[in-house]
Amino acid sequence: MDGSPLQFCAPSQGQQICTSRVFDENTGIIKTARVLDRETRDRYSFIAVTPEGITVEVNIQVNDINDHAPAFPKQHSTFQIPEHTPIGSSILQVFASDADEGDNGDVIYEINRRQSDPEQYFTIDARTGVTTAFVTIHVRDYNDNQPTMTIIFLSEDGSPQISEGAQPGQYVARISVSDPDYGEYSNVNVTLEGGDGKFALTTKDNIIYLICVDQLLDREERDSYDLRVTATDSGTPPLRAESAFVLQVMDVNDNPPLFDQQEYKQSIPEVVYPGSFVLQVTARDKDQGPNGEVRYSILHGRDTHSSWFTIDPATGIITTAAPLDYEKDPQPQLTVLATDRGTPALSSSAVVHVALQDVNDNEPVFRSNFYNVSLKESTPVGTCFLQVGAGIEARAVGSLGWETCPCRVFGAGPVTWPGKRVPRSPWMWQERMVCGCPVGTLQGHGV
Repeated sequence: MDGSPLQFCAPSQGQQICTSRVFDENTGIIKTARVLDRETRDRYSFIAVTPEGITVEVNIQVNDINDHAPAFPKQHSTFQIPEHTPIGSSILQVFASDADEGDNGDVIYEINRRQSDPEQYFTIDARTGVTTAFVTIHVRDYNDNQPTMTIIFLSEDGSPQISEGAQPGQYVARISVSDPDYGEYSNVNVTLEGGDGKFALTTKDNIIYLICVDQLLDREERDSYDLRVTATDSGTPPLRAESAFVLQVMDVNDNPPLFDQQEYKQSIPEVVYPGSFVLQVTARDKDQGPNGEVRYSILHGRDTHSSWFTIDPATGIITTAAPLDYEKDPQPQLTVLATDRGTPALSSSAVVHVALQDVNDNEPVFRSNFYNVSLKESTPVGTCFLQVGAGIEARAVGSLGWETCPCRVFGAGPVTWPGKRVPRSPWMWQERMVCGCPVGTLQGHGV
């Protein structure tokens, strides 16, 4: 050009655009008037015109620089996958675009391990990137875990047992349940089976359950119960866990020993050796262990002659402990006790009637050792002139007979006059002034 001032016009405008800011009229150097953006416009075309009308076309290509970071359509994305997804399965595809071109616009991806997935459950095409999108992947649960259940029995030794004296509402066991699965699958329902209505299940939070006594127990009626606890989740199909156990009902001392009979009767001779067998009493206790162990004893009292007897504490066998005496007490009576070894101890009693059989063990005794009587020699035969008396303590065998006078002068009176002496025959004073005949008695069984 010859140094004439230049003017520019854009072909698209069809008119001249004259400015002194975009070029130097003297040198023809074109300058940028504002910041360029290749991503907005990457090419410019101008026609340079001299005052003489000489034109020249100017084409400007804007070259890219790496001034744009890759951008994801969303800064946060959420996906769900099943937990049993096989390794290597394609889960999702993320996409980021870069307005730059060439290498500047070539996007590569990686997972930021500092901020997510440090355990490296997931992989992505490992290429260097400039920006990061946060992707949340929810592993959708699959019902592949059955509930877990822990039962703690609340007895002193931690075993499945409960006292028969437990009142309704008293706790038997504590059950905790959980399910490793997620969401709806973790909802667990717990049920109790067995027990014949004696036990119930209660909970406040569906996590901790309690087995409690619902009705009064009686070990003597039933000493154990088969219980089954089942925990079922809400999956399809549902999974469950079960625990079955035998609950033992422990005894309390709530039953006294009871004799087979309230009254016992036995007959024995009065002459037996100490230690001789009389009879055996038996009492039974429905309780268990020491509560059901029975010990026997005699309740001694005044005027009962119970000291004549003793009882074996373990067997209940009653034997004589001293000589018996029919004449003192023909029917001694005993009160025997049966006592258990519970705390507190319970007991019951029974009465033993012993009838003694009399034997001839006592001689007759006259009321006086000497009798003195005076008679007229003319006393008629058969006249009652004296009554002697003898007695014995024996009763069953104590009837008396009388000996006749040895000198045959006097004889025993008739039966209606026992012990009376009457003349047997007429006698002369000269013959027998004094008759000193001994008088004897005859028992029915011996002299």
